[in-house]
This record gives sequence, C-alpha cells and structure tokens, in this order.
Amino acid sequence: TPVKRLLARKIRKVQDYWTIFDSTMQDLKSDHQTQLVTLDIVYNQGLPDELFTQRSLEDASRELAFRP
Repeated sequence: TPVKRLLARKIRKVQDYWTIFDSTMQDLKSDHQTQLVTLDIVYNQGLPDELFTQRSLEDASRELAFRP
C-alpha cells in the first residue's frame, strides 16, 4: 500500500530536461505535507568530476569556487 504521494503541480522543460518547479509530498498516514518550490535552475554548468568524489563531498570548502 502507498505510504507517500508526490503531486507535481508545475513542470517545465529547462535546457531539454523536464523539471518540477512546484510539488507537494504528502505522508498518507499522518497527512503531513511538505511543499517543494524551485525558483530557478541551471543544468550543464561544467562542474569537474572531482567535485563528486567521497573526499570532496565530505569537505564543503572544495565546492566554494563553483558556487554562484
């Protein structure tokens, strides 16, 4: 039986990727809801592969040069 439900309200294509901009996740047992809203998103920014190693993911300072 389902436990949670995701309702996508606003979906748009951004840089050839379908992207959810407004959604709600609902816990069907408790009826608690969480709304997720994306205001802006950019894909394919040329991030180097080494940003996604375990070492880099554990050290947040390694990504500072790539933040907007």
